[in-house]
Amino acid sequence: MFFKAVRSINLIIDLTGGNVISSQKSKKFKFSIIMHVHNVEDYLSEAIESIINQDLNFKDNIQLVLINSDSIDNSKEISLDYQAKYPENVICESCESEFPFDAYNLGLEYASGQYVNFMDPNDILSRNLISKVLKSFKKFDVDIVTVPVEYLELRKKYPLKFKFKDDNDDVIDLKKYNTFVQLDVSTAFIKRDSIGDLKFDNQSGLSEALFINHLLINDNKYALLKDTTYFIRDEVETYENLSKEDILNFFNNFCLKLIDYSIEKYSAVPKFIQNTILYYIQFIVQINDINRIFKTSSEQDEFWNNFMDILSYIGMNEIDSNKTLSSGIKNFLKFVKNDDFHVEVKGNEVYIKSGNDILNIVHKRKIWFDIVEIKNGFLNISGSFTSSCDKKYLSVEAVKSGNNIKTIYEAKNVEYRNTYRETKSYLSIPWDFTYSFDVRIPIAKNESFSLFFRTIYQEGDNRAVMNNEVTGRYYLDLSDYGNYFRKDNHILLLKRNVFYLRPESYIRAIAYELKVYIKLFVSHLPLMAKLKTILFRFICFILYPFYKNKKIWLFSDRLDLSGDNGEHFFRYAMTRKDDVRKYFVIESGCKDYERLKETYGKNVVEFGSAKHKIQYAFAKKLMQSQISPSTYNPFHEGKPRRFAGLGLGDVYFLQHGVNRYDMSSWVTKFDKRLSLILTVSDVDYNEFTSDHYNYDPEIVQELGYPRFDNLTNENLKKQIVIMPTWRNNIKTANQLVNSEYYTRFNGLLNNERLIEHAKKTGYDIILKPHPLMYKFINVFNVNDYVKVDNVTKHHDILCDSALMITDYSSVAFDFVYLKKPVIYYQYGGGKDHHFDISTVIKDDGSMEFGEIVDNEERLIDKIIEYMDNDCEMEEIYQKRVDDFYKYTDKNNSKRVYDWIYEH
Repeated sequence: MFFKAVRSINLIIDLTGGNVISSQKSKKFKFSIIMHVHNVEDYLSEAIESIINQDLNFKDNIQLVLINSDSIDNSKEISLDYQAKYPENVICESCESEFPFDAYNLGLEYASGQYVNFMDPNDILSRNLISKVLKSFKKFDVDIVTVPVEYLELRKKYPLKFKFKDDNDDVIDLKKYNTFVQLDVSTAFIKRDSIGDLKFDNQSGLSEALFINHLLINDNKYALLKDTTYFIRDEVETYENLSKEDILNFFNNFCLKLIDYSIEKYSAVPKFIQNTILYYIQFIVQINDINRIFKTSSEQDEFWNNFMDILSYIGMNEIDSNKTLSSGIKNFLKFVKNDDFHVEVKGNEVYIKSGNDILNIVHKRKIWFDIVEIKNGFLNISGSFTSSCDKKYLSVEAVKSGNNIKTIYEAKNVEYRNTYRETKSYLSIPWDFTYSFDVRIPIAKNESFSLFFRTIYQEGDNRAVMNNEVTGRYYLDLSDYGNYFRKDNHILLLKRNVFYLRPESYIRAIAYELKVYIKLFVSHLPLMAKLKTILFRFICFILYPFYKNKKIWLFSDRLDLSGDNGEHFFRYAMTRKDDVRKYFVIESGCKDYERLKETYGKNVVEFGSAKHKIQYAFAKKLMQSQISPSTYNPFHEGKPRRFAGLGLGDVYFLQHGVNRYDMSSWVTKFDKRLSLILTVSDVDYNEFTSDHYNYDPEIVQELGYPRFDNLTNENLKKQIVIMPTWRNNIKTANQLVNSEYYTRFNGLLNNERLIEHAKKTGYDIILKPHPLMYKFINVFNVNDYVKVDNVTKHHDILCDSALMITDYSSVAFDFVYLKKPVIYYQYGGGKDHHFDISTVIKDDGSMEFGEIVDNEERLIDKIIEYMDNDCEMEEIYQKRVDDFYKYTDKNNSKRVYDWIYEH
């Protein structure tokens, strides 16, 4: 584990199994696997079973040492069950520490195997892993064998995957393969004799990496396997909240200890140790504001003295050749080592250098396009340009040529706050600058012109005009395959960094489309993918004259769940008799598909079906309560570039919830290209029209939500609904059970005082989980009185319930629209949520429609107070509701429909 806080540790040895331990110590095992067991109930059995079911006989060859620290779940009981079942193989001991390296030290005292592994109890071994490791030890003269890693639940590549390529040697000589670092002990099997008296260092937050590299410094080699797998379940740890103590501990108790031991052993620091240190240094470098952590000048001096001292042991070649660092971090480290940064201009060439090292060749950097669209008589283009050159010295121009007239349009520089487009600082030093821009080129009727982009560097008298290459992001409507599209009686072609706009011509379109087929056919795509893409594009090309003028609108909510603004708006749209063809899109395997299909028949379409793909290709408008392309684009997953030029429909964001927080980190123009953002009040309207979203003001409309039209208190019940939102950082059940989120809400659901008073006053208690909570719902220890409802529509529960308990969920806005009380249970002060409470759009209380409480006892008091008063909303909050919403009538859907039809 990385940068774990150091605690004083007392080990408590459970001597109840003394005879078993004695018999095990006299028995010779091939392998001892040591596990630290702490709150891992969900996966512990699966991990142990993966050991027991190895193709190498468990009883004869494998000892399992389970070191338990205090758990709130049944982890210890599971451990004892396995000990009872396999008394000759399984040892269970206790350790007060929650940190694995202390458990590992204790486990080593009981390990009697010839080879030792320290397995994480969340992980799984492939069935042949241990036998493969044994063969490797027999075949090669090594003390350590490492195994390849795959993630069970994460869509990402293990950072050291490059080590396990087939053409790499079976035995890694670290003097030759100095980038093949080893960072953990769980994926390594170690000869017990080679460990000797070595212990995991209690002072180091990187004790595992220190331990394994201490051994590697002694031997400089290990064997690696390639045809087996160690499966990791947990997410890789993040490093966003490092403290001053964490960082100094990293410097002193990891980096310097490795450096000192290396110098003691070799009078130098081996290159593989340099690369090991570099792997972890990258997480320090990525701290945006180091001065926030080291506040005083003396503290900052201490940081930089330590940092530079460690960097002095790392060579430039190691920085250059390291396989885990990004180019930006490599360049920053070169700059720090050289203590130099300068720009060289040679004609129209611009070089950013540090010493003799070239960090950026600015004229070779690409312009990346986000949006290329024809709309309302304009060619609108948005994009960005990134380098280490301060963007105050840069500008972007579009040069239009046609009818022997050249016109230059200077692009507007726009800022995107809270996104990767912000200037990225490393250690409080601005480093990666992104110049984002918008430009609008007017299009006259039947006009033809060409358009190319250039980047201008201007600093004092130094000026360079750079003709940079251009390219598109994966979601652009143009690509290397589909490099043209037809819109509003024009054809736009992107060829060799130049846009060509021409009046629409069927002959010209045929020529462009044939070239697309040729590029697809000679591409590296699989043959069937080529043929399917060409066939579909050909069908769309043939259908184009018949569909180009049809008004097709597609509506949707989540792919597997309807009931949001998308469905409510679709329901209203179907009552309007006009020239629009309206379809609701949803996955066929969910319950809502059958329900909607029964009511609307052929107007309900299966997501990803052939019918949906054709409709999407020609749809004029897409109505979304969710705005991820994966919820409406059937070509989104890995295929958008093959079908570029199809599906040019405008996206209308009907909203999922009232915008209470600064959403500029994801509802950005460059990423979403929206034609409508629906709002309900002056507050969210003003937010979305502010500069950092960069939408044109007419895109944001204060019209009200369609689903509000159908809110009602007609079926009100004595019912309390608990509706917490989710935490994006929770990816696994193990992370959930170890979170404060789980502790707080599991405690609330089982609060005896709440349950007794609810029974007394006749109120039911319902937990309505967030959709992302569904797969974890069995982790909660819900009692018989609290009902978990993941079936009833959110809309219906909101209408039926008398009181809502939430933390940050936007469903509260629907609830209070009906003048019903809500209580906000914000135990973490906003810091536990993926939107920081400091990003609330307006913090004067006008958006708080109920009391905010931060502890369970006060929450129960307030709930009881409401139950005793028939859940009547307090007058202060009723007034806030009246002041907040612009419309409280039942005409939201009509207003939205009329606006979209006209725009």
